[in-house]
Amino acid sequence: MKLRELTFAAMMAACVVVCSNLLVVPLMKLQIPGLRHFVMAPVASFFYVLTVARLRRPGSILLVAGLQCCLYALISWIICLFVLAGAVAAEVAGLVLRKDGYGPRSQVVMALTYSLVSFPTALYLGLRFMPKMFAYFQTLSWAGFAVSELAIAVAGLAGALLARRVVRELVQSGRFPAE
Repeated sequence: MKLRELTFAAMMAACVVVCSNLLVVPLMKLQIPGLRHFVMAPVASFFYVLTVARLRRPGSILLVAGLQCCLYALISWIICLFVLAGAVAAEVAGLVLRKDGYGPRSQVVMALTYSLVSFPTALYLGLRFMPKMFAYFQTLSWAGFAVSELAIAVAGLAGALLARRVVRELVQSGRFPAE
């Protein structure tokens, strides 16, 4: 991996962390299950699609998530675990679709997989290791969980499709490698 690619991955990780601080922190007092993931799904999908489109190699989302976790470790280890769980699931999805060569379909599926896996993982970890802080999750029904996942999927898809449009423009302008 070249220094230029590593720098790009670090910038994408920084963008996700800054956006999460700007968008999620004001929502901390609202105890609506899935709301934070719903707000972050389009942002994370956007930056992860950009990362995969630029780097086009296995482990690109995991690299960005690992860099994010260096900063999230200062806040909570639970955040690190669900970010890494989503990244590992996204990379597995990318390996399954690798015939696509990390093309547009793989990029969108990987970003959506990240978003859809990180919410249930955060839900489980929060209830398991911090039951008092996440007690409001215990009131979440299966229908509420399904609606939350659907909302996260739609938001993540919107972010991924927007990123695909940006990638097309960057490829046309010669700033990204041709697909």
